[in-house]
Amino acid sequence: MEINWIYLVTAILLLWIPAPFFFPSEAKERFVSNVYGFDYSLASYLGAWQNWLDGIRGFAGAYCLVHLAVFPDPGVEHSTYIVLGTLTAILAISVIAQTAHRSEGVAFFHAPIFFLWGITLILSGWVLGVYVIIAGLCTSFMTNSVEVKIWITIVVLTIFGYFLKGINLMVALNVGLYVIPLTLAYSFNNHLVALTVISEYRDDEEESDA
Repeated sequence: MEINWIYLVTAILLLWIPAPFFFPSEAKERFVSNVYGFDYSLASYLGAWQNWLDGIRGFAGAYCLVHLAVFPDPGVEHSTYIVLGTLTAILAISVIAQTAHRSEGVAFFHAPIFFLWGITLILSGWVLGVYVIIAGLCTSFMTNSVEVKIWITIVVLTIFGYFLKGINLMVALNVGLYVIPLTLAYSFNNHLVALTVISEYRDDEEESDA
């Protein structure tokens, strides 16, 4: 496997910085005090700039990793699978780093939807990635559950991925990344939460109303 260390380090820095590093303390307090989630609306989710930053980080980090950092070595047998294993390990760690967190000694699980969308555009390509994003946005009009949104995204990615690309290892990796947040939350009998404008400012609004 051939490695460009500059791009590899850049990719890891972009992908492994935990999302809550950019979250306000009010949002973290709300997450740990209400582990069963809260009202989710598309407008309030899109209104949080941190989510857009996550999407950019996911896209840029995945681009550096997949297209600039690691390549198969033609002279090494099974080098393609070694590269795939490396990509899987780095991306899996990145999704875990965006999902599982602790604040004030209490665990909470953040749904890295934008982050995964950014990665999807690289792993599965623009056409399939756009289908997945549209499915996620349309789902927002049907349910307030971030977990249901992710499940539907997995179904769309799997079905459309098969019809557009057949049996594709990168798409399979992409699907596996979406499963990680659900697995982490369910393993600890918890639920996924998402950063929204409401979660940032509701505490201040309640204090002013009082």
